[in-house]
Amino acid sequence: MKESSDLMKRLSLILCVILAVSVIAGCGDVVVQDEERRRASTGDSWTVMMYMCGSTLEENGGLAGDVLRSLAYDLPENVNVLVETGGCRDWSIEDVDNEYLQYYTVQRSGLRLVNQLSSANMGDSHTLSDFISWSAENYPAKHYMTIIWDHGGGPLGGVAYDSNYGYDSLSVTELRSALARAGINMDIIAFDASLTATIEMAAAVSMYSDYMAASEGIMPASGWDYEDLFYTLANTPGANGLQIGQELCIAAAEKASEKEAELMSLSVIDLSKETMLSLAFDGAAQTLADATGTASVLGILRRDLGRLEPVGANTQWEGYSNIADIGELTAALESDFGSPIGNLKNALAEAVVCKYTGKVRSGMGGLGFWYPFHRDGAEIARYREISGSARYIEYLEKTAIDVDVPERSADLGSSGAFLE
Repeated sequence: MKESSDLMKRLSLILCVILAVSVIAGCGDVVVQDEERRRASTGDSWTVMMYMCGSTLEENGGLAGDVLRSLAYDLPENVNVLVETGGCRDWSIEDVDNEYLQYYTVQRSGLRLVNQLSSANMGDSHTLSDFISWSAENYPAKHYMTIIWDHGGGPLGGVAYDSNYGYDSLSVTELRSALARAGINMDIIAFDASLTATIEMAAAVSMYSDYMAASEGIMPASGWDYEDLFYTLANTPGANGLQIGQELCIAAAEKASEKEAELMSLSVIDLSKETMLSLAFDGAAQTLADATGTASVLGILRRDLGRLEPVGANTQWEGYSNIADIGELTAALESDFGSPIGNLKNALAEAVVCKYTGKVRSGMGGLGFWYPFHRDGAEIARYREISGSARYIEYLEKTAIDVDVPERSADLGSSGAFLE
């Protein structure tokens, strides 16, 4: 018995040593110094630019650091992945310095620092455009992809909230300006951020990318599966933006927890269809504005719109995302308001080329739009600056009779329907 006991002790000791060595070997350094030899090219060249604004996701949960630790992959010579870090007051990785903007390349053993700049606001359009321009100049490719990682706040909140600069974010307008200034046409732009699959965001990036992959609701905490993305680019370098977007969504759905999968609303948008979608949305908005002219029709409209459910947060504690789903809008209105709503339904089906929705909101169409469930006159005035639909603004201003809208141009109070 004693010999058996001694043997078990020795085996336990050996196992502990093996586990300890495994843990040490597995930890490794996230940031490496030397440039590593790459494996041979597999075909078309790709440059992927990850704009990683750490913000409170990193400060409170180390989520950005988790992603950075996972970015170790044996990429072929034709695939380059660049990562910009910033926007965070306290990184969980020692070598990532919050006092600088740092550019890294992804290698087999980790990240290699290739450029370091003075701190700048990642919620500023120039910071994004500088990163894209630098990456394209130093790592030119046939295909380009941009990924923006952080919080998303919907059409009015923007994306990428920089903790070092008062949580300033890239607004829809600033994002458009950044892409225009960089002058690089993307095969796909992907948002690893919540509340970004909206018609306003699609309109902002449509001139500068072929496709957009994003989350209409809350992005799963697990985010995109970057290992799967790298594998896809390395092994099918001839893939187009649609194929990459589809693979992103499939892999994210498989990676997410069961609860997150139930709430999921990921989609890929064909941005060449965005113009027709915006025109159809404006036509539907004309119907909404016209409905305010007759009390009985306005009553039907209010009843139908009452079926809409908010996408994302909708409480005073969480905030108000004020996003509704276009697919659910058309389902609520089509039977009562006819062809303009049907046209929007068809345009949405053309633009949303794939979507993955959980069972909680299976009727979502893949794109949201700003809709004031929580009415605020100042927000309506702000939305007026980014909206591409004058008819929708007219409708919003007419129906916001209980709030003060700065520089209001349309007023239901003077209409026959209101008097009736």
